[in-house]
Amino acid sequence: MNCDTIRKVRVDFACLQAILEKCKINMVCTLYKKLLKGKQHFFKAKARFFCKTKIDLYFFLVFIRKDLFPIMQSYSAVRRVGVGILLFVLFGLMAAATRYDLAISQAVYSPSNGFAVFMEAFGWWSLYLPSLLWGGFLMRRNGRPLLGIVITVGFSCALWIPALSALEKRGWLFEFPIWAKGILILITCVASFWFAGIPGRRTTMRLSLLCCTGFWMMAVNNLVVQMLKLLWNRSRFDEMLAQGNFDNFTPWFQLFGNGGSSFPSGHTAAAAGVLVVLMAADIFPMVKRHPWMYSSFCVLYITGMAAARIVIGRHFLSDTVASVLVVWALFVIVRHSKLWKAVLNQLYDRLTAL
Repeated sequence: MNCDTIRKVRVDFACLQAILEKCKINMVCTLYKKLLKGKQHFFKAKARFFCKTKIDLYFFLVFIRKDLFPIMQSYSAVRRVGVGILLFVLFGLMAAATRYDLAISQAVYSPSNGFAVFMEAFGWWSLYLPSLLWGGFLMRRNGRPLLGIVITVGFSCALWIPALSALEKRGWLFEFPIWAKGILILITCVASFWFAGIPGRRTTMRLSLLCCTGFWMMAVNNLVVQMLKLLWNRSRFDEMLAQGNFDNFTPWFQLFGNGGSSFPSGHTAAAAGVLVVLMAADIFPMVKRHPWMYSSFCVLYITGMAAARIVIGRHFLSDTVASVLVVWALFVIVRHSKLWKAVLNQLYDRLTAL
């Protein structure tokens, strides 16, 4: 095989390197079984031959390039079109919010809406659950029990106390006694510790990386959103409504408002933390098999939270859309960073060594 062929294959498979480098042959077969459809038996026969002869994965990819690359090209094109449509819709909503922000909030305001109250209490958990689970892995599997206990207890409190307070504020609960909150926190800590012991060694390594990534994404997410809130200082809809006038209303593109923390929406940004599920596609082949299913779930979940925040009167349309754009930008930066690729390569090295 000459050097020109090797160079051409490197160009062809550049988009696959983060997933395929240092993986085993059977992982590749599992990953592309659905894509190949009618050719899957032919593909598997080739893979079986290369497994028996223990030829390097790179030359295996060279061998099946003509079968696989056209399929991957079409798949990547469809994915890019889907992302483009979503971004077009988001920027269109921001443009519409320039004129109709206040009118939309006045039209849909319903503070007693059950779905909106539920999402206010629990919808933001998606950003913090990976950190909670990471604490369980540190306690049970990674040999850092003290750090794991601190993280698990801390995030259990951070989840339950605000959630129960929100339900009390909306009249869904009477004042919750401290001992009952303590029981819920204890149950959550025990559940995290128990869950960490279920998966096998390989799955634990993958989950630990995903949860650790979720922890750092949560930290950066909160830092950026809080900085933007201080910068915009925008008044909330329900607070202006309680005052009886909307003189303090400012459009989303105006910085240094009249006091408040409306822009961007922290709850919507937290709900957008569910995008960590898409990062699991780089770690778990099973997620890569059904990309549209997981992507659709993320879109619906974030849309539900954004709608709930507008209906309940805590945010304007532009607040929620801006949060989605900010978190999406963070997600794209992390997903395509050299650091993420280096971490994945490290994971694949450890998995291959087992």
